[in-house]
Amino acid sequence: MINSIFVIFSSLFFLNLNGNNLDQKSIDSINDFPNTIGNYWVYKVTNYQDNFIDTVQVKIIGRILNPNGTDSLTLWQYTWPNKIDTEYVSIIMDTVKFFHQTTNRTLANIFIFPFVINEDYSNNQPSPADLYKYEVISNNDNLVSFNGILQKISTFQIQKMFYVDSWSPVRQFQVIVDDFSPGLGIIEEAIEYQIGSVGNEKITVSENWQLLTGNISSSL
Repeated sequence: MINSIFVIFSSLFFLNLNGNNLDQKSIDSINDFPNTIGNYWVYKVTNYQDNFIDTVQVKIIGRILNPNGTDSLTLWQYTWPNKIDTEYVSIIMDTVKFFHQTTNRTLANIFIFPFVINEDYSNNQPSPADLYKYEVISNNDNLVSFNGILQKISTFQIQKMFYVDSWSPVRQFQVIVDDFSPGLGIIEEAIEYQIGSVGNEKITVSENWQLLTGNISSSL
């Protein structure tokens, strides 16, 4: 998955990191999740279900108190050509959670730190929209050209499966595969739907997000 991003970064785009060095340390902690107000990312989004390609800006625009009063939520605004969506990000201890709404605790995405290769979390009896499986698949160091300068970037590929409620007697899952770079965020994301058990499943690719450019400060 990261290979396609390699070409995009090398030939077209420059990522402004406010002077941060991309020669990243191997330590990955919750502090490596970029959650600072003002951060933004621009993605090319390919939607295979509805057959369109869009450019979407994702920007952190503010922070609010969680309605449950236990923590704060960061507001991530998604600006599409024809609409604006908002997701709410909660960071508690070692876990980053994305929610579609403040009152509905349905997970949109999740990251659990630190990243440990082949360590997985499984929930054999999930409720609808719960996390079913979480696994860090791989970690790769790649040389990427930013503004004509080669830099080393570390990426982790992480797969998340969410149980989807449906009227079908066969279990359905939403699968999100993220290429995540500590300090930079999501470099590429694939969203799929999986129906049925492993080995007999039907997999449908829904969307693919590819990072084009951004302005990022990694501090929380």
